[in-house]
Amino acid sequence: MNIIQGFKGVLMRTKTLGMPAPQWSFINGMWVPMVDNPEKYIREGYKANAYVFSIVSHIVDKASDAPGQLYRVTDDVKSKQWKMLTKDNHDFMSVMKARVLKAQAFEEVEGHEFIKLLEKPNPLQTGKQMKRELMGYHEITGNGYLYVATPGVGMNANKPSQLWVVPSPAVNIVAGDRQKPVAGYKVNYYGDDVIPAEKMIHMKSFNPVCDYTGSEFLYGMSPMQPLRLDLSEYKAAQTAQGTLFSNMGPRGIISGSGRQEDVISEETAVYINDKFVRTHTGVVHGGGYVVTPHDVKFTSIGMSPVDLNILAAKDDILQAICAVYRYPKELLTGAQNVSSQGENNRKFVTSCVLPLLRDFDEVMTKFAREAYGDDSLVYISDTQYFPELQPNRKELAEWLKQMEDKLTIDEIRAALDYDELPDGLGEYVLVPSGKVKLQDVVEGVVDPNIDMLEEQDALDGNNQQEEDNATN
Repeated sequence: MNIIQGFKGVLMRTKTLGMPAPQWSFINGMWVPMVDNPEKYIREGYKANAYVFSIVSHIVDKASDAPGQLYRVTDDVKSKQWKMLTKDNHDFMSVMKARVLKAQAFEEVEGHEFIKLLEKPNPLQTGKQMKRELMGYHEITGNGYLYVATPGVGMNANKPSQLWVVPSPAVNIVAGDRQKPVAGYKVNYYGDDVIPAEKMIHMKSFNPVCDYTGSEFLYGMSPMQPLRLDLSEYKAAQTAQGTLFSNMGPRGIISGSGRQEDVISEETAVYINDKFVRTHTGVVHGGGYVVTPHDVKFTSIGMSPVDLNILAAKDDILQAICAVYRYPKELLTGAQNVSSQGENNRKFVTSCVLPLLRDFDEVMTKFAREAYGDDSLVYISDTQYFPELQPNRKELAEWLKQMEDKLTIDEIRAALDYDELPDGLGEYVLVPSGKVKLQDVVEGVVDPNIDMLEEQDALDGNNQQEEDNATN
């Protein structure tokens, strides 16, 4: 690539049909492209860095365990309330309220073919394997692609029959116009054929761009893009630490006493150096003693990994990786106690897994509505089975006591993941039997009869007078 092409990449930013053109920088008198492509993130990030591998694998494996179901919206207002409540609030009361709202806002669509398709997407994969692969590409490269295979003939020509994950580095988005920004997709191992946009499910992350003339905004941004420098530093730290560990210590100079008769020739110095390296350095031979009749001294010209702060630097890089993925660092370094470990597990689910599942649900909902022509369909991943989000028995008992006279029997059963009672038996609210309506208490009360009271007082007075006379 010559300098003229470099200037074209920087100044013109011409529109492309494939992956976004790499950004160019003028370094040491040459125009060179910055390393920013999904292949690098997979090869030099996920496959080369143990921390990235562990974090991404943990997230996608946990998220792909969540079962999903197709629902139909019955109450639009409560469906929006449910969505807002499940976004950020994950305390006990919010979780239970969200379960109640879910039962009030949606009705389950039994036996829908889309759910069957997700459970058996293609002949080679299970539903979990497909979701794990799709989410894995999304977490590494910022883009996940599903190819939707259809029969192409007959009455069900456009009916989805199989779903295949396409590796994100192999996909190029064909830019369209303003009305339809995505004209289609090209996959490098499919040839030059353009796949129609409606036959590809694209799960992309947020990607802010500052230049709208190209097609970069059509792609998602990899979480590892802001980690490029950190991953490079980590690789350098690993290399430096490994070199020093293999050498069993810092570099230095072995020299004579300084007397004229002890001066070492160059050939002798090279021989001594080679022999010392073979005999007293490396993982196997290092750490032993050197015995010599000569008066020699050792002058260090290097520092140990601790002196170089390599270990501290690696810890800072780990902190950066965890920050980008919102991953609790203590899950890798170890928690101080059991209580902290439980809280970190809960943070992992709420900060890493649930946001990924929300993105997945949004994409699946959009596809289901378009593929089956029903705008009331909603795909929801069921996360209430995660042990980290389960309420303890004491909290559950207190909640049931508070809600027993406010919700119907079926609403409470739905919050506890039980089926509705048959024949409408659960459509009632239970109240304590000792309580009655205020109207029933005051219904028999009448105004007092003043005349009747005066007559009763006079009668009582006469009776008392007769008793007094009889006594006398």
